[in-house]
Amino acid sequence: MRGRGEPPPPAIQQLFDAIAAVRTRPQAGLSHEQVAVELVWLRQADDLLQLACAETVRAYTRSCPSVDEDTHPVGFLRCECRDATKTAVNLTTVAEHLDTLQASVRALESARVGFDHLALLAETLERVLPHGRWDAELEARLLRHAQYRNVTRFRRDCLHVQHSADAQGFLREQQEGVEQASLEISGGHSGAVWLRGIFPADTGAVVRTALEALAGKRGPEDERPRSSRLAHALVELCEHGLDAGLAPRRGGVRPHLQVTTTLETLLGQPGAPAGELEFSLPISAKTVQRMA
Repeated sequence: MRGRGEPPPPAIQQLFDAIAAVRTRPQAGLSHEQVAVELVWLRQADDLLQLACAETVRAYTRSCPSVDEDTHPVGFLRCECRDATKTAVNLTTVAEHLDTLQASVRALESARVGFDHLALLAETLERVLPHGRWDAELEARLLRHAQYRNVTRFRRDCLHVQHSADAQGFLREQQEGVEQASLEISGGHSGAVWLRGIFPADTGAVVRTALEALAGKRGPEDERPRSSRLAHALVELCEHGLDAGLAPRRGGVRPHLQVTTTLETLLGQPGAPAGELEFSLPISAKTVQRMA
């Protein structure tokens, strides 16, 4: 629906004009502190704009003669507004519970919480309301947390409330996450190995704990980025496991790296061929020497 050429309604056109004025405002000569203040105000304006979007989603749902797969607000936001699924779900969930979350809406309007906090509050309400656990006191308690915590920390508060209301449902979601765990390993044309995976919260925490223990900087001269240090930590962790014989035997043989090389390659002599490494393309003489 975007870009079809229809002019926006007058109120929306005024919003576009205001945004254009903000984008073209002079910023030369502003101090870092002044720019930071502007950024804070812009993010608050964005929170209010998302609230306006949620209110419009509510109006859209109420005005829709029938709701099916094509007209459901989540589908409409994804297809017609090109929103990500998470964004569409957040807007729709907030829209469904705006009438109940009046205190939370006022907190957003006064910049005490952001829209992402409001979305978490709406999600929590939706999950605990069927169990009779939502009331004004619980909303006020969560708002007190939301005002002083970032979204990541506040999500933990909401999860505690959801578990208290429905421990069995909470467990079912965790079990579904375990079933969805996956890890893909593929090789590139250069011999590089690509990893892509997803882990549920509990096993993901195990992976992170093990990697973080090995991913610290080795000293002031260690300028590797965090992503590189985590990659090297994964290799080191696997090497520890192979060296200690922790992996189960296969066909009576302990898992190990199999390197095939000539003596000339091992000695680094000119004209020697590359080494061969199982599950990889040929490797350099220097790599063979390092492994040896």
